[in-house]
Formats: sequence, structure tokens, C-alpha cells
Amino acid sequence: PKSQVIQEMVETEKQGGKLILACDDIYPRILLQLADFPPVIIAKGNLNLLSSPKFAIVEARNSSLNGAKISRNFSAEIAQAGYVIV
Repeated sequence: PKSQVIQEMVETEKQGGKLILACDDIYPRILLQLADFPPVIIAKGNLNLLSSPKFAIVEARNSSLNGAKISRNFSAEIAQAGYVIV
């Protein structure tokens, strides 16, 4: 229902998040290339980073300590090369 959508928007903003629609200028254009791109994303923090080169890293929820360490090190090196980790 509409009331739940409005409540979600209010809670998102309370937490410092921002709803970004696919039609907004700040929406990452690369996402529009997906056949099933999300019509709305929620972002928090420096929104200017959305236009920077990005690198996505997906880690298992229950990864090993060694796997998590490798992921952190890998992320740090990629970030130092100028990419935003998403």
C-alpha cells in the first residue's frame, strides 16, 4: 500500500539515505544497461561517487577469516587505484 511506501521513504531519509530514481540525473547510467535495472536505488554517503569508476565485490555472508582478509586487501588495492568499491 501507499502508506508502506511513504513509511519506507521516511525511514530511509531518517537513516541518512536517499532514494534515487532511474530517471534522476545522478542515477548510475551503467545500471540502465541491465535488462532488469532497478527503478529505484538507495544511496547513503557521498553521492558524487556514483559518477566515479566503480568495482563491485561480492563476498559470501559466512566467508572464512582468510577469505574476508583477502577481500579487504583486494578492495584496498583497487580503491587506491581510483575505483569506488560497491
